[in-house]
Amino acid sequence: MSFHIESTSYCANGRAPRWSWWIRGVHGSSRYGIVGTDEDGDGLYLFIHRGNQAPERQPLLGPEQFSLAGKSCRTEALHQVSHALKTLGWNQTA
Repeated sequence: MSFHIESTSYCANGRAPRWSWWIRGVHGSSRYGIVGTDEDGDGLYLFIHRGNQAPERQPLLGPEQFSLAGKSCRTEALHQVSHALKTLGWNQTA
């Protein structure tokens, strides 16, 4: 599956995923989706939205396989998530 990261978001207060990425190419289509961590920056999840309900987290990598320190910069976070998705078999497009 090919993907292109459109944007990166960071939430320092712990009320939302610490890191999240708006990605084009989720599930091998031209659709957009959101991949992110938990509120502490641990684990990597694909967020599935179902109407007005809270998004469901589909695990991609567990906390022992993916974790971003709270002091990571956006560039480092982008590099780490790109690498993680490539290890899962996703192909990054330019």
